[in-house]
Amino acid sequence: MGQRRALATGRTGGGGRSGRSPAEGGGQPGGPGAGAPGGLSVETETGIEGALADLFTAHGWTLAVAEASTGGLLGHRLTDRPGASTYFLGGIIPYSNASKIALLGVPADLLARVGAVSPEVAVALARGVRERFGATVGLAITGLLGPATGRRSPKPPGLTYIALATAQTTLVIERRFSGDRQTVKALSVQTALEWCYAQLAGGLPTPSPPSG
Repeated sequence: MGQRRALATGRTGGGGRSGRSPAEGGGQPGGPGAGAPGGLSVETETGIEGALADLFTAHGWTLAVAEASTGGLLGHRLTDRPGASTYFLGGIIPYSNASKIALLGVPADLLARVGAVSPEVAVALARGVRERFGATVGLAITGLLGPATGRRSPKPPGLTYIALATAQTTLVIERRFSGDRQTVKALSVQTALEWCYAQLAGGLPTPSPPSG
């Protein structure tokens, strides 16, 4: 399986940039009708959820999600729209490392080496949830919502990785959000929805050809 990493970074409070590759287009996570990443415009009466639903149902694709940091908010957003069961198969909330290992097959040595909030684990979560549900697309979010009580992390609060997996390839982006836990969750989910749409609007992504 090929892996294509679009590891674009950016600090954001109320929004951020996102795209298919380091040559990014603009995008502001927001409410219905917000501009999608990658220069795409999501102008529908039902917002990004409706745009994704229309895209997936038109192609006969299915979606499964893994939410390591957003506690089910992504699934909540997707199922707010009637008829979501046409394409949305379900989700898993692997909040602890033990659940990441047991439910989605994330290697324990990978977690020990790079930590739960990392691009590698985001990719493993996206692949794992896609395979577990037999979905066309797996979408995963892992992030650091805030400092844990009594513990210090070398990674900054708000650091978030979002990954998308298909049978052919995987993509992952990094974002750094500011705000409280609820704000970071909301921005993570909005960014995931818009970025997912941007990557898939032109069809399922394929592996990049070997360089050289």
